Amino acid sequence: MSLITGSDGLPLINTSLEYFGASGPPNATEWLPSVDFKDVSSNEGEAIGRLTDMIRRNGLAFVTSVPTDTAEHTERVLEKIAFIRLTHYGGFYDFIPDLAMADTAYTNIALAAHTDTTYFSDPAGLQAFHLLSHVDPSADQNGSQSLGGQSLLVDGFYAASILKAEHPRAFEVLRTVKLPWHASGNEGITIAPDKLYPVLEVDEDTGKLHRVRWNNDDRGVVPFDDRYSPEEWYDAARKWNEILRRKSVEYWFQLKPGNLLIFDNWRVLHGRSAFTGVRRICGGYINRDDYYSRWRNTNYPRHEILKRIIGAAGAGIGLAIAHAFAEAGANVAIWYNSNKKALAEAANIEKKFGVKCKAYQVNVATYESVQAAVDEIVKEFNGRLDIFVANSGIAWEEGPFLDGSLTTMERVMKVNVDGTFYCAKAAALHWRRQKKEGTTVDGQKLENYLSGSFISTASMSGHICNIPQMQTVYNASKAAIIHACKCFAVEWVGFARANSISPGYVNTEITDFVPKETQEIWKDKIPMGRPAEPEELKGAYLYLASDAASYTTGIDLLVDGGYCAP
Repeated sequence: MSLITGSDGLPLINTSLEYFGASGPPNATEWLPSVDFKDVSSNEGEAIGRLTDMIRRNGLAFVTSVPTDTAEHTERVLEKIAFIRLTHYGGFYDFIPDLAMADTAYTNIALAAHTDTTYFSDPAGLQAFHLLSHVDPSADQNGSQSLGGQSLLVDGFYAASILKAEHPRAFEVLRTVKLPWHASGNEGITIAPDKLYPVLEVDEDTGKLHRVRWNNDDRGVVPFDDRYSPEEWYDAARKWNEILRRKSVEYWFQLKPGNLLIFDNWRVLHGRSAFTGVRRICGGYINRDDYYSRWRNTNYPRHEILKRIIGAAGAGIGLAIAHAFAEAGANVAIWYNSNKKALAEAANIEKKFGVKCKAYQVNVATYESVQAAVDEIVKEFNGRLDIFVANSGIAWEEGPFLDGSLTTMERVMKVNVDGTFYCAKAAALHWRRQKKEGTTVDGQKLENYLSGSFISTASMSGHICNIPQMQTVYNASKAAIIHACKCFAVEWVGFARANSISPGYVNTEITDFVPKETQEIWKDKIPMGRPAEPEELKGAYLYLASDAASYTTGIDLLVDGGYCAP
């Protein structure tokens, strides 16, 4: 018996990000996010937890009232978050401007909005600046002379959302065309990343913006792409740059001694106006993984974090399903898009349960990819197909439909709805042939074959309108899947059964770090008072896949802890 299942968990909602513009986040009554230095010193765990959570949500945060008599106080604060990253600049930096430096960051000239370390394969996760002093030795001491040097921050994720809404093709160009990046201005330095990277890096599994990489001083020559010419890239870059320079997007402020700024370098672009006088700045970089580790461990119980990382590594519901069928003796084929953890998981399943298990890279958004994968798997797995679990899906994360982009809507529908239809067609063609001919693809007699079983992972969101999150597109996509399976059941009578399963809220790595307030709202509405663990869905999938469900077709099985019952 063979099983095909997506390797991704079911995304419901991610930690809500608060985009900011010239006046901070929309409807903000209090900004900027900050933690007092005294709190960091007296109650480190709680204060660093708040600090890192602010950075994750807002993209930045300040530590206020940091002593300026020495840079060591700033260094100690950064070390409480994580290790300070070593680069060709050194580790923790403490400097005054020097026009002889090849790197413009060390001069006093104006800098446009950019991200740092674009030339590394893994750009710095966090960046910190603390202005220890800014004086003009040649001026009088009455403090009336303006020295300039205002700081600029731009929320790159917010700017990208504007670009996507106003110029969807330009967004696609900047997320598609991969560029060379480099650092080679100083003697002995010739740094370049392991491969070419686009300006806007999007997670292929979720469609969510993952990282912004933007610094014209670090960019190499724009290459010819299969789809877009250099001229198209420059046109897209001009549109992007125009958005970055909008007054409504630029957040300007003056760095002040005692206020340590820490921001997400994967999301927030920074710049400054030109200045005179002598400024002393200290700060450093922190790796993304180290920062995330500290954020998790100061906001969530360690045993919960370890359970998510080890027990549901990169797969959530899909991995639990694969384990369930392997435990029952089925040979399993796992699909993945870009998360190559599936390869290791397949090897682990094969070793642990003594069944055949292999991972295949598939793009469910194209029928050609799905059909080719199904045909290849059938040939490699004894020439037959028994069960297909269509589990791939992505979330809607742009709030109310009126405020979201049509491009994202199309992608959600493409993966969630079209992808399910593609899987259904590719699988059912084999089942119809197997029932009609009674043989495997290589002509051998089929043994112990009653009918095919198609199971699609829908969601309770296909039955209700979830709150507090607004996700009309996602809900509609899951409702479409539920009804499609009912119709497949009627069309396929005689050679296959079709059913769907609608999980409620499930503890996967994708939903672990939803805001605590939102989690409490969810829990209050679940009669059982808690979300499910992925393993608690095993029984539903095993039942619908087995011959014990030979008379069960066209149903949607809710596994939601009673959420939809009232």
